[in-house]
Amino acid sequence: KVDTKMENIKISNLSFAYEEGGRLILKDINTEVRAGEFVCILGQSGCGKSTLLRLLAGLEKPTSGDIRIGEEKIEGASLDRGVVFQDYGLFPWMTAGENIMLALKQRFPGRAKQELKEIAVDMLKEVGLDEAVYKMLPKELSGGMKQRCAIAQAFSMNPPILLMDEPFGALDAVTRARLQDLILKLWAQ
Repeated sequence: KVDTKMENIKISNLSFAYEEGGRLILKDINTEVRAGEFVCILGQSGCGKSTLLRLLAGLEKPTSGDIRIGEEKIEGASLDRGVVFQDYGLFPWMTAGENIMLALKQRFPGRAKQELKEIAVDMLKEVGLDEAVYKMLPKELSGGMKQRCAIAQAFSMNPPILLMDEPFGALDAVTRARLQDLILKLWAQ
């Protein structure tokens, strides 16, 4: 665990277009999410949900308006915002364990490699994967297994903000229910 301070997220007059002067994907979004809240964004395919999450993650810059976490304006990606993408986000040339360790080494630079490996293996087990998955390449994993590795990576970092973009789309019903329970457990902690 790392001490993390939860802050409110405030979105003010946020608009976004992929090209300067292009069609707005998001227009005049205003909302506030209080620290500790669990929020779900619903909408039809193509309405901008993933774009909003990319803006919250700091992977895109708004065309106008801003997003603040506490008093800080989001100016780029941060280890304080974990992200689980629809497309897994795993580097194909690295094993599942190496993908998770890469994130952990950035998040916890002072910790021993063995301690970080234990965190990674424990989180793989939490998402219902065998320890052997640690040494497997993404191409050796099913879509559901890749998605669980990506979820394990994000959860292992213990970020104060966790952004998830349809994280359970590639999972079967039983695994989906198990991971929904895990998210609720982690949120409660």
